[in-house]
Amino acid sequence: MAKNHTFNRYIFKIHIIFTIVILLSYSILLWYFFMRGLDEATLINMRSEIVNYADNYQKNDQKKSSTPLANFQLSQGYIDWQALPDEFKENFPDFKVISQEKMNNVKIFNLDYSYLLPEKVLFIVAYPLTDGKTYYLLRSVYLATDGEQILLRVNNMLVLTWPLALFFLLLMLGSMHFILRKITKPMQQLGAWTDSLTLDDIDRPVIDFGFKEVNLIAQQQQSAFERISDMVKKEHDFLRHASHELRTPIAVIKSNIELLERLLADSKATTSINRIKRANVNMQYMIETLLWLTREDERIYEQNAVNIAEMVRNIVEDNQYLLQGKLTKVNLALSDSSINIAKTACRLTLNNLIRNAFQYTATGDIFITLIESEIIIENINHTENDIDHTGTDYGYGLGLHLVDRIVDKMTWQYQNIDIPGGRKVMIDFRRFT
Repeated sequence: MAKNHTFNRYIFKIHIIFTIVILLSYSILLWYFFMRGLDEATLINMRSEIVNYADNYQKNDQKKSSTPLANFQLSQGYIDWQALPDEFKENFPDFKVISQEKMNNVKIFNLDYSYLLPEKVLFIVAYPLTDGKTYYLLRSVYLATDGEQILLRVNNMLVLTWPLALFFLLLMLGSMHFILRKITKPMQQLGAWTDSLTLDDIDRPVIDFGFKEVNLIAQQQQSAFERISDMVKKEHDFLRHASHELRTPIAVIKSNIELLERLLADSKATTSINRIKRANVNMQYMIETLLWLTREDERIYEQNAVNIAEMVRNIVEDNQYLLQGKLTKVNLALSDSSINIAKTACRLTLNNLIRNAFQYTATGDIFITLIESEIIIENINHTENDIDHTGTDYGYGLGLHLVDRIVDKMTWQYQNIDIPGGRKVMIDFRRFT
């Protein structure tokens, strides 16, 4: 799974890399232009000397021999190409014949000397004279002997440039920190505003976050919440209306079942009447659960002293018909104690769980254990053939789905796990917020 990065950290990391690349690039460029500046300064100085010589040469046209050649500590002048040192003729072969002023330099590197500085630099300036001859001014700079002076200049340059680079780096980091705070603050406000949205205040106006894009996201979030709110409202309305509509026929069925019981007390139809009666009771429990889930009244959370053990015994007795014709034993280990709990929610939950255990145990044992506020319901079939694995509702039918809804609404601790031969359900009726 890909590692998630925070927005701040990602932008800051990219900015650090970008800043370092810029600083290194500018440092390299600074070094390049520094060396290039030294070369250009030397060539300009030599050109000044050679132009001065050419002027004097032209003035002394009648006595050319009286114009002395340059012979300085660093520069030497030559009239004839053949008189140039072999080293210059090898490195500047295109200077043998020229028609106009020309200058150039060559750096000779020796890896045993330095990776940054050349061992020697050769400079040449050629200038055509009025009599068709060419005057060459040469200069050789040996860094092995003159390098200390150059390195001193480089060090002086670094003393100035590195503090500027550090200042630039700190300036960039400070500006990015300010920009990140400016950008992420509305994002954090958007997150807090989204978390505070509920179905009750979904229509409240969207606050201004200072950025058009963030405001657009907030409007989209609100629109999504409005659609969800409409869907939930329609679901609640449907369940409430359907449940209310079903209560009337269920009541009619119940009253007619009681009438049939009195009229057919000694009849063979008693078994069929009992089945109808049980089905009607099951439907009544289901409708009551659905109605309870759709209620938003705070009274559903009101807690009263309830004897859970007594409630479990009553539910087991009411659902005994589900064990008729089965080789199933119910084992109860209940501690008689009263706890403060929402009575309706507790009864609906226990009824669904116990009915599920009775329904999916063909031949085996059912263990119901109550310890203070925690109840454990475990059903174990002795043979795999007794368990119906073909249905998708095994161990998780509508009853258990409703239990999930109730537990989530009441914030109880709940576990429903698969065990060999059956299932094990644990629920703690203490509210956890």
